[in-house]
Amino acid sequence: MAPSGSAKQLTCPAVPEPSKNSWFLQGWLCNKLIDRAELVFGDKIIEPEYVGAAPRRVGVTAIRFQIADPLPQAATIEMKARVNGHDSNTVLLPLE
Repeated sequence: MAPSGSAKQLTCPAVPEPSKNSWFLQGWLCNKLIDRAELVFGDKIIEPEYVGAAPRRVGVTAIRFQIADPLPQAATIEMKARVNGHDSNTVLLPLE
């Protein structure tokens, strides 16, 4: 245990929201996953914008990524997360 008065307080920098329509909340970067994470869509790999703790959800991890090229439109595709080379279960992601 640290001696009294020697503890340091960790603070998080304010993080601006990327857009007014975003659910990305300020301060999330304080709970960012340290390990390398990527999303796998068949043979395509996308690096997420954010992977870490979801606010007010104990034990839930949130992944934020852009749905754009090279992903198809009007299709349902298989997706899985990969962290440090370990794959998650595969889920189906419907795209408009």
